[in-house]
Amino acid sequence: MIDLSIIYNLINDHLGGKNFSQNNKKPQFNFDQISSFLPYQWYDEESQVFINNNSIGFILEGNPIVGANDGVIESLSSIFTDGILEGCSIQFINWSSPKIGSFFDSWQKYRKEQGGVYKKLAEERIKYFSKANHQSIFDSSFYTLKNFRLIIAVSISVDNDKCNSILNLLKTKKSTDDLIIITRELSGFRDKLKTALTTAGIDCFIYKPQELINLLDEIINFNLNAWQSQNIYDPLQNINQQIVDRENSLGHFKDNIILYQDCEEKKISVRAFSVKNFPVKWAQYQNRDLIGDYFQDLRRMEYPFLTFFSITLPKNSDKLIDNARTKNFNVTKLEIVINQ
Repeated sequence: MIDLSIIYNLINDHLGGKNFSQNNKKPQFNFDQISSFLPYQWYDEESQVFINNNSIGFILEGNPIVGANDGVIESLSSIFTDGILEGCSIQFINWSSPKIGSFFDSWQKYRKEQGGVYKKLAEERIKYFSKANHQSIFDSSFYTLKNFRLIIAVSISVDNDKCNSILNLLKTKKSTDDLIIITRELSGFRDKLKTALTTAGIDCFIYKPQELINLLDEIINFNLNAWQSQNIYDPLQNINQQIVDRENSLGHFKDNIILYQDCEEKKISVRAFSVKNFPVKWAQYQNRDLIGDYFQDLRRMEYPFLTFFSITLPKNSDKLIDNARTKNFNVTKLEIVINQ
């Protein structure tokens, strides 16, 4: 089909007419609209879980591993074969953060204490490397520095067909009691998950609101400063209202989104790609390829990026397993999760 609007616009441009095309209108979202996209509302200090629009959950952050032996694989496998709650979603996030300033500060600390020429050399070296998160440190090839972070987010959605939000769920005593039970089960799973990760050599810590706010501030209010902004959590305000910069505006287009759409100095383009075919079998040593190849320049990702992998255990999974067995399918809970 011929797009007549293009012809109209060419004629108008040539004759000095006005362009009436609707395609030139850029979809844009302001601070309040961007905040509404984020589900995070409150944080329960006692149980250490986040309370969202229609779910509850927790977040862990640990150090990524690029390879694993049989012992590590066994420890990680136990997470999926034993402890996942029904209706639970686990999201593994690999964030190649440009915030590398904390490493500089730790390295510089002891040089400052020594003083003299050591202090001066440390200052000059950090000054040189402070832009290495987006400018190559080599002239021969593009090689930047990143802080690779592993974030594990776990959540369970509200289990009530009549309520589409936790706020409505809390209006009845029975639903409130059910929510307390789910919170306890989720806290127990968090402790098991943390122990399993520690056994596998992944040191991790539990997120509180300030860590979540700082993480999403890095991503949504993106900038190339090597040092992370330290935002202060206000328990009297909803968490999602404390994340987005009020000067930030988001432009939504066919192939990408633009952060800070109205500010030329801060404008950032973001594109998303999805995996079409997953490998049948994934060896643990191949994890290193997820962060870029160390030796091959063309297979190295130059700029900050996010990768996601999610696993969901559907509700009534036991029924699914029984149905599969009656059809002579040899399946496990993990295989059902992946297929779903």
